[in-house]
Amino acid sequence: MNWVASTQSSPLTTFLAVWGAVVSTAAIFWNIIRDVRKRARLSVVCYVGHIVPAVPTFNQGLKLVWNVTNTGGETIVLTHIGGSTGGDTHFMIDTPDLPKTLEPGQYYIGYSKNLDLLGEPIEDLWAIDSLSRHWKIPRKTVRRLVSEHSNKPTRAA
Repeated sequence: MNWVASTQSSPLTTFLAVWGAVVSTAAIFWNIIRDVRKRARLSVVCYVGHIVPAVPTFNQGLKLVWNVTNTGGETIVLTHIGGSTGGDTHFMIDTPDLPKTLEPGQYYIGYSKNLDLLGEPIEDLWAIDSLSRHWKIPRKTVRRLVSEHSNKPTRAA
């Protein structure tokens, strides 16, 4: 018997080689996409809003609200909400319900009754997780909040 390898490949061998390359490339891309989607990610939104209870209480009125949603695929521990007013000056909102563990898809709403923050030169508003990652809202949104608040007349209590 002659066991010398042929230099020509059969159509089946060529097909299998191409098929293997296509499948392995697709598997690599799938793993990359899956890992990117699974990463930790918080979405932070700030706005000025009202708390309107069913029964009037002392807690009514305008508030600076942080809505923090876990949009990633991992559990995140939210530890602080706050921001910076320029340079190295930071502020944190004193909330008794933090730290809070946020599973994927869960959210947290915290607020500050003190709207005087919007009268200062705020640079950033953010949420901080247990790994000290700062999840900022866009500066354009911060500027819009400050300009809208500075243009509104204050009401007498």
